[in-house]
Amino acid sequence: MSSKPSPSGRPGYLINLPRLGYRTAWDLQKRIHQGVVARDTAAFILILEHDPVITLGRHAGWDNVLVPPDRLMELGIVCERVERGGDVTYHGPGQLVSYPILNLGLMGWGVKEFVRRLEEAIINALADFDLPAGRRTGYPGVFVGPRKIASLGLAIRHRVSFHGLALNCDPDMSHFQLIRACGLADTQMTSLTKELRQCPPVEKVRSRLAARLGQSLNLDLNEMSLSAFEGYLDQSPVKPYHSEKK
Repeated sequence: MSSKPSPSGRPGYLINLPRLGYRTAWDLQKRIHQGVVARDTAAFILILEHDPVITLGRHAGWDNVLVPPDRLMELGIVCERVERGGDVTYHGPGQLVSYPILNLGLMGWGVKEFVRRLEEAIINALADFDLPAGRRTGYPGVFVGPRKIASLGLAIRHRVSFHGLALNCDPDMSHFQLIRACGLADTQMTSLTKELRQCPPVEKVRSRLAARLGQSLNLDLNEMSLSAFEGYLDQSPVKPYHSEKK
């Protein structure tokens, strides 16, 4: 596995993960984020599916969760308050989630440019399956007509991003009815299955999403296992890491 960058991109690593509980992936994100901050390491892109979970961003209101906690427990859905931007959203099987963890300062991007590039990657990945999609002014994410097919929610600490995007392939769409998605009463959620009547294999969508993220984020991606990641951090030169002051 080579980390040598191509002439067109910075070095980056793709970590394909199995379906995970939200907290497990959240803890992994934070470990990688700290590694990138402390070591000036290459960028990392995680792609996975989650067990059913509703997450609320920094300023989300619980009133956007439309059912009581006992109903969520019956459905096997947990709730988590997290440090990303955005409001309330749902993650679950059949939805691809990607967490790009990279230093925006080294890339020379502000947050708006980073968001634009993530949206571009999703739009291009959907085009690979002949599904036209685009942006909606004032609303981060990707839309098919008026319907939202992908959501974004980011956190930036020490110029390094974490959290990321969620693309609906073939999730249980009834679970979106449990929330006021993104805090917007008029947002209709959709999926590849609803738009194409038959979803392409999720692994194929995963592959195209990874490729398009590499292109849009100007990364020369090499796939890395979790065990190799542990070794990578051990071998990287360490800079002092200072936790962010609130």
